[in-house]
Amino acid sequence: MIKEVEKLIKENTDLYETKNALNILKDDLIKKLDEVTGEKSMLIQEIHAMRTNRDEIKSEASRLSRLVYECRDQISSLTARLKIYEDVNEADQRSSRLLLTSIQQSKSCWTLNAESTCHTSSKYRNKSVDNLNDVSPLNDMNKTEDGYDLQSTLNKVCSYLVRILIILESHLFDCC
Repeated sequence: MIKEVEKLIKENTDLYETKNALNILKDDLIKKLDEVTGEKSMLIQEIHAMRTNRDEIKSEASRLSRLVYECRDQISSLTARLKIYEDVNEADQRSSRLLLTSIQQSKSCWTLNAESTCHTSSKYRNKSVDNLNDVSPLNDMNKTEDGYDLQSTLNKVCSYLVRILIILESHLFDCC
């Protein structure tokens, strides 16, 4: 009977040790579960933030693409206006050459007329003949009627479009 009691005591001791080991294992598993639950909640928040960021980037990309289309339209209209002004400028240069020739002819006529009728030292001599060289009939027509240079405006719009395209591409690559 003593052997049975000793056997039961030993069995009881073994059961306490097993119980303690299982409690330690249970505590470790509870800690792991808490860590995994915390990581899960952090990952859910990150996913939500990434989705929000993705949606913002998509809306920004669509806004930028609309802006690119608008700028392309503006570039095409500015290019058309520039072509019109270049054509007008070319026509004006041709007419200015004719005008310059007629001004030179009238100047020489006035000079001859002034020399034949007045002495050069006369105080009644027409001084406008001397000022004809100061008049420049050539007009560059580089500026529109509102005062902006079309070529520089077109260059600025093109550089702005290039910057927009670079930003758009970087956002699209970051999104994907």
